[in-house]
Amino acid sequence: MTESEQYEQPSSGNFTSTAEILQTQQPSSGNLAAGVQNQETSNTGRSPLNNALDAKPVTTGRNAFSWKEYLAWIKQTLKTPTQNNQFNSTLFPWITIAAISLTAALSLTLRLYFMFDDVKKSSLGAFGSLVGLQVSNPVNIGVFFALFAVFAGLFITVTFSTWVGLKILKDTASFTDVLGKYASLYIPITVVFLFAGLLSLVQLGSLGFFFIVIALCVVQLSTSYILFTATSRLRLDDFYAKMLAIFASQAILAIITIVPFAILGVTVLSNVIGSFI
Repeated sequence: MTESEQYEQPSSGNFTSTAEILQTQQPSSGNLAAGVQNQETSNTGRSPLNNALDAKPVTTGRNAFSWKEYLAWIKQTLKTPTQNNQFNSTLFPWITIAAISLTAALSLTLRLYFMFDDVKKSSLGAFGSLVGLQVSNPVNIGVFFALFAVFAGLFITVTFSTWVGLKILKDTASFTDVLGKYASLYIPITVVFLFAGLLSLVQLGSLGFFFIVIALCVVQLSTSYILFTATSRLRLDDFYAKMLAIFASQAILAIITIVPFAILGVTVLSNVIGSFI
């Protein structure tokens, strides 16, 4: 064998060292799994097992309404009205507004009915009969529906005016978010309206009317509560910013509610005049 052939022929020792190098550079399956897990942990800050345990199921049919879930939500809301504004259905707030409008209209209708009934039985009613006037109770189903429309418009207007106030504060809450907050606050107020109606039924109309006024005052104060607890992003002092938002909200509420209360006034006045004809 010549010197050049000996130089070109690789030795067995070189084959062995090359195989060892390739073996050390080839990642094992265990290293691959550990690398993937470390990568997922670095991306999420948690291990894949914890992510799987904490994963929330996808909720389907969010708009599906269930009376059972709604009653359970009412029960929980009565305990914590400021902490329970999450719903399983987008219909919850609208049904709540319908419920509080119904109870408010019913309680006030009962109060007005028994009040005019007392007037009819009084000496004023007897005097009207003597002079030939047929006095009848002007409070009827038409007054109830007019009151229902007025209260529904009032509660929706309160929500809208509060949403405008939040926009002044540059809050990111949508109208639906504000509606959800009010729905939670309206549940205990609905109970107060129901209690006022029961007092009117048992001939305690003055006390019932007192609770009606209390409930309406709470609705008014709830606007200030939501705006005061909101976060202001204006370049103003927090006190000035929130007072500005409250004044703007109350101005909108006063202007818009003129229309429904005018409708109510015309309805009641026409019924009163009609009762003496």
